[in-house]
Amino acid sequence: MTTLIAKDTDKKIWCSDHPLQSWEWGEVRKKVGIHVVRFITKDEDKRRFFTVTIHPIGFGKTIAYLARSEWPTNTELKYMVSVLQSQNAIALKLEPDLYIEQSGEYHIPLLYKHWNSNGLEFVRSSASIFGKHTFLVDLTPSEVEMLKRMKQKTRYNIRVAQKHGVSIKDVSNSKEGFDIFFSLYQDTQHRQKYLGHGENYHRAVWDGMKEKYSKLFVAFYNDQPLAAYHMMYSDTRAFYVYGGTSSKQKQVMASNLLMWEVIRDAKKQGKRYFDMWGALPENFDPKDPWAGFHRFKEGYGGRHMTYMPTIDVVIEKPWYMLFSLAWPIRNKLLELKSTLKH
Repeated sequence: MTTLIAKDTDKKIWCSDHPLQSWEWGEVRKKVGIHVVRFITKDEDKRRFFTVTIHPIGFGKTIAYLARSEWPTNTELKYMVSVLQSQNAIALKLEPDLYIEQSGEYHIPLLYKHWNSNGLEFVRSSASIFGKHTFLVDLTPSEVEMLKRMKQKTRYNIRVAQKHGVSIKDVSNSKEGFDIFFSLYQDTQHRQKYLGHGENYHRAVWDGMKEKYSKLFVAFYNDQPLAAYHMMYSDTRAFYVYGGTSSKQKQVMASNLLMWEVIRDAKKQGKRYFDMWGALPENFDPKDPWAGFHRFKEGYGGRHMTYMPTIDVVIEKPWYMLFSLAWPIRNKLLELKSTLKH
């Protein structure tokens, strides 16, 4: 097995089952100013790619991040660490594309013992980037069976939208499609008071992923756009990544029908699963500001899944310890900034 830094010519032999490990996603990250290092492992006829992003944290130091990839071997990780040291990385943050159906410790203690015996220091991180949970909808049953698996209220709301004449359109090839999506996304961001990405970021993501990995869908009522979703796809899954809704005409339940139609579209494409891209824990606080969104996603009959915990490969321990102390403070400041902004 040989691990190398991937070159532009390696794009032709890339493959993965998550859009965040696609070559195109790496190009998007570069376009928005994020440094990217790609690794390729060659083992006889098999090849594996890993896209790592590098994020400055101040004082000339960085954090490296490997998002939703396969789990790297120790040989691959050791090579990555040797390269990332030249990028002044204090740690490599791993959030692998591995679901756990039930919450718990999984096999983490056994992995700790194996990892540490191979000269790499691993820490279960408290600084996660992506959500720790999601809902995964099985697309293999018939549509009739999928509807039966939904919550009764969700099925009712879908019928309400249909009776009101809400229409769902794929606007991926429309000149106005992105503008409609971002306007609704921004409305939701202001209404729910959270810090989302700006227009330049979303446009870069759409422009970079639309040819192969993305679609835009909009729900209209009397020609008025009420909800829009930016979907992403891999070979086997569909991902609900970004969405926006209007505060108007809530009684027509446009979002419920939109979600059902993007699920149906994913099934028609031959995808096996639909990933809701984030959820609260099973025992969530009913007062959590995201509780309503969690229940909305739960209504479509997916299994509640927990991702493998975020693992940090420590490269510079003193700096890593300082970073671990500063991260919660940073998050509190961002929450305060979001509240003050809105």
